[in-house]
Amino acid sequence: MARIEFGRRIQIARAIRACRAAVAEEVTTAFLARHPDWELKYGDRAREFGIKDAVYHQDFLAAAIECGEVEAFVDYCEWAARMLLARDIKPRFLSENLTQIGGQLNARLPAPAADIAASYLRRGVESCLQGGGKSEAEPIGKLEQLAGVYANAALGGHRQAALNLLLEAVRQGHPVSDLYSEVLQAAMRRIGVLWEQNEITVAQEHMATAITQFVLAQLYPLIEPPAQLRGRIVVTGVEGEFHQIGANMVADMLEANGWDVRFLGTDTPVGAVVAAVEEHQADVLGVSATLLFNIPNVVRLIDAVRARFRGKVQVLVGGSAFRLAPSLYEEIGANACALDLKSAIAAANGLASKKSVLVADDDAGVRRYLSRILEEAGYEVLLAENGKEAMRQLRAHPVHLVLIDLVMPEQDGLETIPMIKAAFPDPRIIAISGAFGATFLRVAKAFGALDTLAKPISRETLLRRVRQALAV
Repeated sequence: MARIEFGRRIQIARAIRACRAAVAEEVTTAFLARHPDWELKYGDRAREFGIKDAVYHQDFLAAAIECGEVEAFVDYCEWAARMLLARDIKPRFLSENLTQIGGQLNARLPAPAADIAASYLRRGVESCLQGGGKSEAEPIGKLEQLAGVYANAALGGHRQAALNLLLEAVRQGHPVSDLYSEVLQAAMRRIGVLWEQNEITVAQEHMATAITQFVLAQLYPLIEPPAQLRGRIVVTGVEGEFHQIGANMVADMLEANGWDVRFLGTDTPVGAVVAAVEEHQADVLGVSATLLFNIPNVVRLIDAVRARFRGKVQVLVGGSAFRLAPSLYEEIGANACALDLKSAIAAANGLASKKSVLVADDDAGVRRYLSRILEEAGYEVLLAENGKEAMRQLRAHPVHLVLIDLVMPEQDGLETIPMIKAAFPDPRIIAISGAFGATFLRVAKAFGALDTLAKPISRETLLRRVRQALAV
């Protein structure tokens, strides 16, 4: 299936959310009519939980469509099937519920939106009927054994013992950063799998989380940040986000890597985040989202930051909501995405040094269009109206990437590209042209351009190719 444009995906997700309460009522009523034994077994909770679950399924469906990643919904359905099976509820009941939801949405949504929802639901039903897949394997690392012992201590409520395990590891010479990523992060993932399999209670999971927050508070004073400051960053969870451990660990490790950090916790209103970014004069905003249906709140926050700071603040997003939608961060306007602790630190450090782009084009409108997109994405932009001016800019300023038109007065792009390659070997070059099409662009590549783009250039295409060029 061809990827649907982001704005259209948002409309479909909103349509699903608008009718989810009515759909949940209808689905639950029909389900209990077919399975009267459920009310005998669960009493009033049967209807209460049925409605709640049906709403939850639709929330994840809408979020997956919004992300454009059917595998994200499949992953949710597999998780739900495993979780229910561990509670003696067969996956066929979940697949029946999803099928009912599909029927209700088909009657309420216009044909194109209903067809898209149905295609996602079909994949979800297939995954349920296959038994829900397999649980994620526990991470393996040099501190794997300690991670397992720590998880057992936390689940047993042994707060001091859990802390002592890590303090002893510090005394043995293990860096605090390794304990964060290879013990605490690994242990919390293991605890999540145990809850999913119904091997621990909600109370045990909450207790282990509280103990881990206590341990983080005790390890934090042992972090010794380097003398050199990389930059200023605000780290937060969006409105509706209540998972704090991951963002907390990222904030601590950023400080250990030389960042001046303000950690706002979770469920922080958009206005409060924007105010904190301004007060801290942050270079980067780190945003955490664990659940897919919090993505709209991430979008609202990014839009507010872009409107207020006009590209001066770069945005790093992370959390499991992005794990099965690897390209989503670009579509919602973030600069980078991280899926675990180590990649979050690497991504933030990569954003610390602002990349500069030289745009050379004789059309003032094209220069304004390209520079606005690049500046909003966090790049420093220099402008030139022909090849001679481009060479002057390169002699005066360090530049990481050159976007150069091939047809310009005084000195065109085909003449300038070899000159850039000879005098300035470091900048990557992307040739752009709309006048003579593919032929000139092929010549530009032969002359040394890393990549080529044909006009008109969409925002998504421009940013994707620029990021790819700078990553080479």
